[in-house]
Amino acid sequence: MPAFVSQHTSAEIDGAISAIIGDTASPNGTTIVTSISGSEYVALWDAGTPKTITYANFVADIALESGLLEGVDDRVAALLTEGSNITLTYDDGANTLTVSVDAIDNTVIGGVTPAAGTFTDLTFTGTFTGSIATSNVTSGTFADARIAQSNVTQHQAALSITESQISDFGTYQTQDAGLTSIAGLTTAADKMLYTTASDTYAVTDLTSFARSILDDTSAAAVRATIDVDQAGTDNSTDVTLSGSYNYLTLTGQDIALGQIDLTTDVTGALPSANIGSHTHDTADVTTGTFADARIAETNVTQHEAALSIASSQISDKALANGVASLDGSGKVPSAQLPALALTDVFVVASQSAQLALTAQEGDLVIRTDESKTYVHNGGTAGTMADYTELQFPDAVTSVNSLTGTVVLDTDDVSEGSTNLYYTDVRADARISAAVLDDLSDVTETSITTGDVLRWSGTEWVNYADSNYAAASHTHTSSDVTDFAESVDDQVATLLVGGTNVSLSYDDGAGTLTINSSPAAGPLNDVSDVTITSASTGDLLRYNGSIWVNYADSAYAAASHTHTVSNITDSGEGVDDQVATLLTAGTNMTLTYDDGAGTLTLDAAGGGGGGFNPVANALFAGY
Repeated sequence: MPAFVSQHTSAEIDGAISAIIGDTASPNGTTIVTSISGSEYVALWDAGTPKTITYANFVADIALESGLLEGVDDRVAALLTEGSNITLTYDDGANTLTVSVDAIDNTVIGGVTPAAGTFTDLTFTGTFTGSIATSNVTSGTFADARIAQSNVTQHQAALSITESQISDFGTYQTQDAGLTSIAGLTTAADKMLYTTASDTYAVTDLTSFARSILDDTSAAAVRATIDVDQAGTDNSTDVTLSGSYNYLTLTGQDIALGQIDLTTDVTGALPSANIGSHTHDTADVTTGTFADARIAETNVTQHEAALSIASSQISDKALANGVASLDGSGKVPSAQLPALALTDVFVVASQSAQLALTAQEGDLVIRTDESKTYVHNGGTAGTMADYTELQFPDAVTSVNSLTGTVVLDTDDVSEGSTNLYYTDVRADARISAAVLDDLSDVTETSITTGDVLRWSGTEWVNYADSNYAAASHTHTSSDVTDFAESVDDQVATLLVGGTNVSLSYDDGAGTLTINSSPAAGPLNDVSDVTITSASTGDLLRYNGSIWVNYADSAYAAASHTHTVSNITDSGEGVDDQVATLLTAGTNMTLTYDDGAGTLTLDAAGGGGGGFNPVANALFAGY
């Protein structure tokens, strides 16, 4: 890069070219490239108008699958062909395609060697020396570098600027009486400001010792600074302890806590909370009575065998809620027993024998002559009214024509006409007759070939497999939502300006300008389901007659990617997109042959040379 280029800003370069050439078209063009703020800067003279472009670092952020960008690079490299005065250099590893324009002989313009005289509407490259009179500068704006400070300050006295012309006037402090008072003071080392009245300030001394106190953040810090103890006395005054107790001692500024003598230093009874844990021997207990809580059950039961308690020691004997006593024969006296009624059972063969019995309430009488049983109800009529017949259910004489201890199974009981017995044949027939739609959690509606069952959140419903993409499928470029933008950005990154070539990428307009300077049971038991070697993730898919298991790998996931080989028209799409993206700049001709798949770039001019009177005039003396 020429050293003189880096010495000027883009505005200086544009302004100088505009001032020299004016607003006229240039047949060749001038391109100056430099590094400004870490970005690629291009000052381009195109059709008489200065153009500036800043290239930011390209960050790949497109939703195309791995392999598409490489495919675009290779496709563009194959699509572009070298035209007149153009050299293409493709670096596949670095992903760059360099477009270079052969050196242009600026002494020949449009193939004609100009005669001596005055030239107009010309753009040159190389180095130009000489000068231009100010009277020849009739249009355009000077770049900042062309205006010296003295050009401005020489007319400074003639300027009259009002507050409205100062764009940041509101950011300055307005006049204030307090600030004016401070501004009039004379300060020096170890001085501070203080107020003597409203907005009136004066200066007083502020020693380093005073500052050492002001920066303390606590009373303790201040005492430490002025070397004063907590009691507020200085260290030169002795502190003494008064009183007769000696468990505190004072040595200088140190107070030490010693052992407390309980016999001399403590009066009265110590609180129980201040007495630590300790033990006593039983011999130490000579008076008083233990509380119940101090006597454990084992303290009593360990001597249980040695106890001898007489009945006279039982205080609640023969009393209510107490214990019963025994008489001399070892029995409970009848006085301590509740009223009892004993039931006798009599067996008689006639009514007369029954009525002749001496029976009490509750006694049972079994009549063998009529196979009935009566209980005495307490009556005293001497008739059958004194008895109540016990009701028993009718006796079962046989079960399924069997008597005695009867054990039945299904072989002993014939099936009815409604509730039939289970058999394998009947169960198989029932399952075979059932279909998926018979299951409580399955609903089929107008099923068609290829349908799958899909859980709706409450049940399984048939769902057309056309809602899914096949596991192996392709896309056209129109299916890739950002295909055009991605190709534009990729090509703008792939192409780099070579010798005498500048690239102008307008992302918003989508143009890249090249300038020369220039269920109830298993599913398989249902008649319309056939499952064969099911694997994890399988789906049920309707094949036109039955439901069969179908590998979910036959479908693409809802979120999936593709390589460029799956885009059926990626080549043609890239060709057309590049042909649309590229526009012919100054002295460039683009020829796109859609059938042949070629895009030819031609640059006007030829030969060699380096004569540039514009640059010589601009950078003379640098």
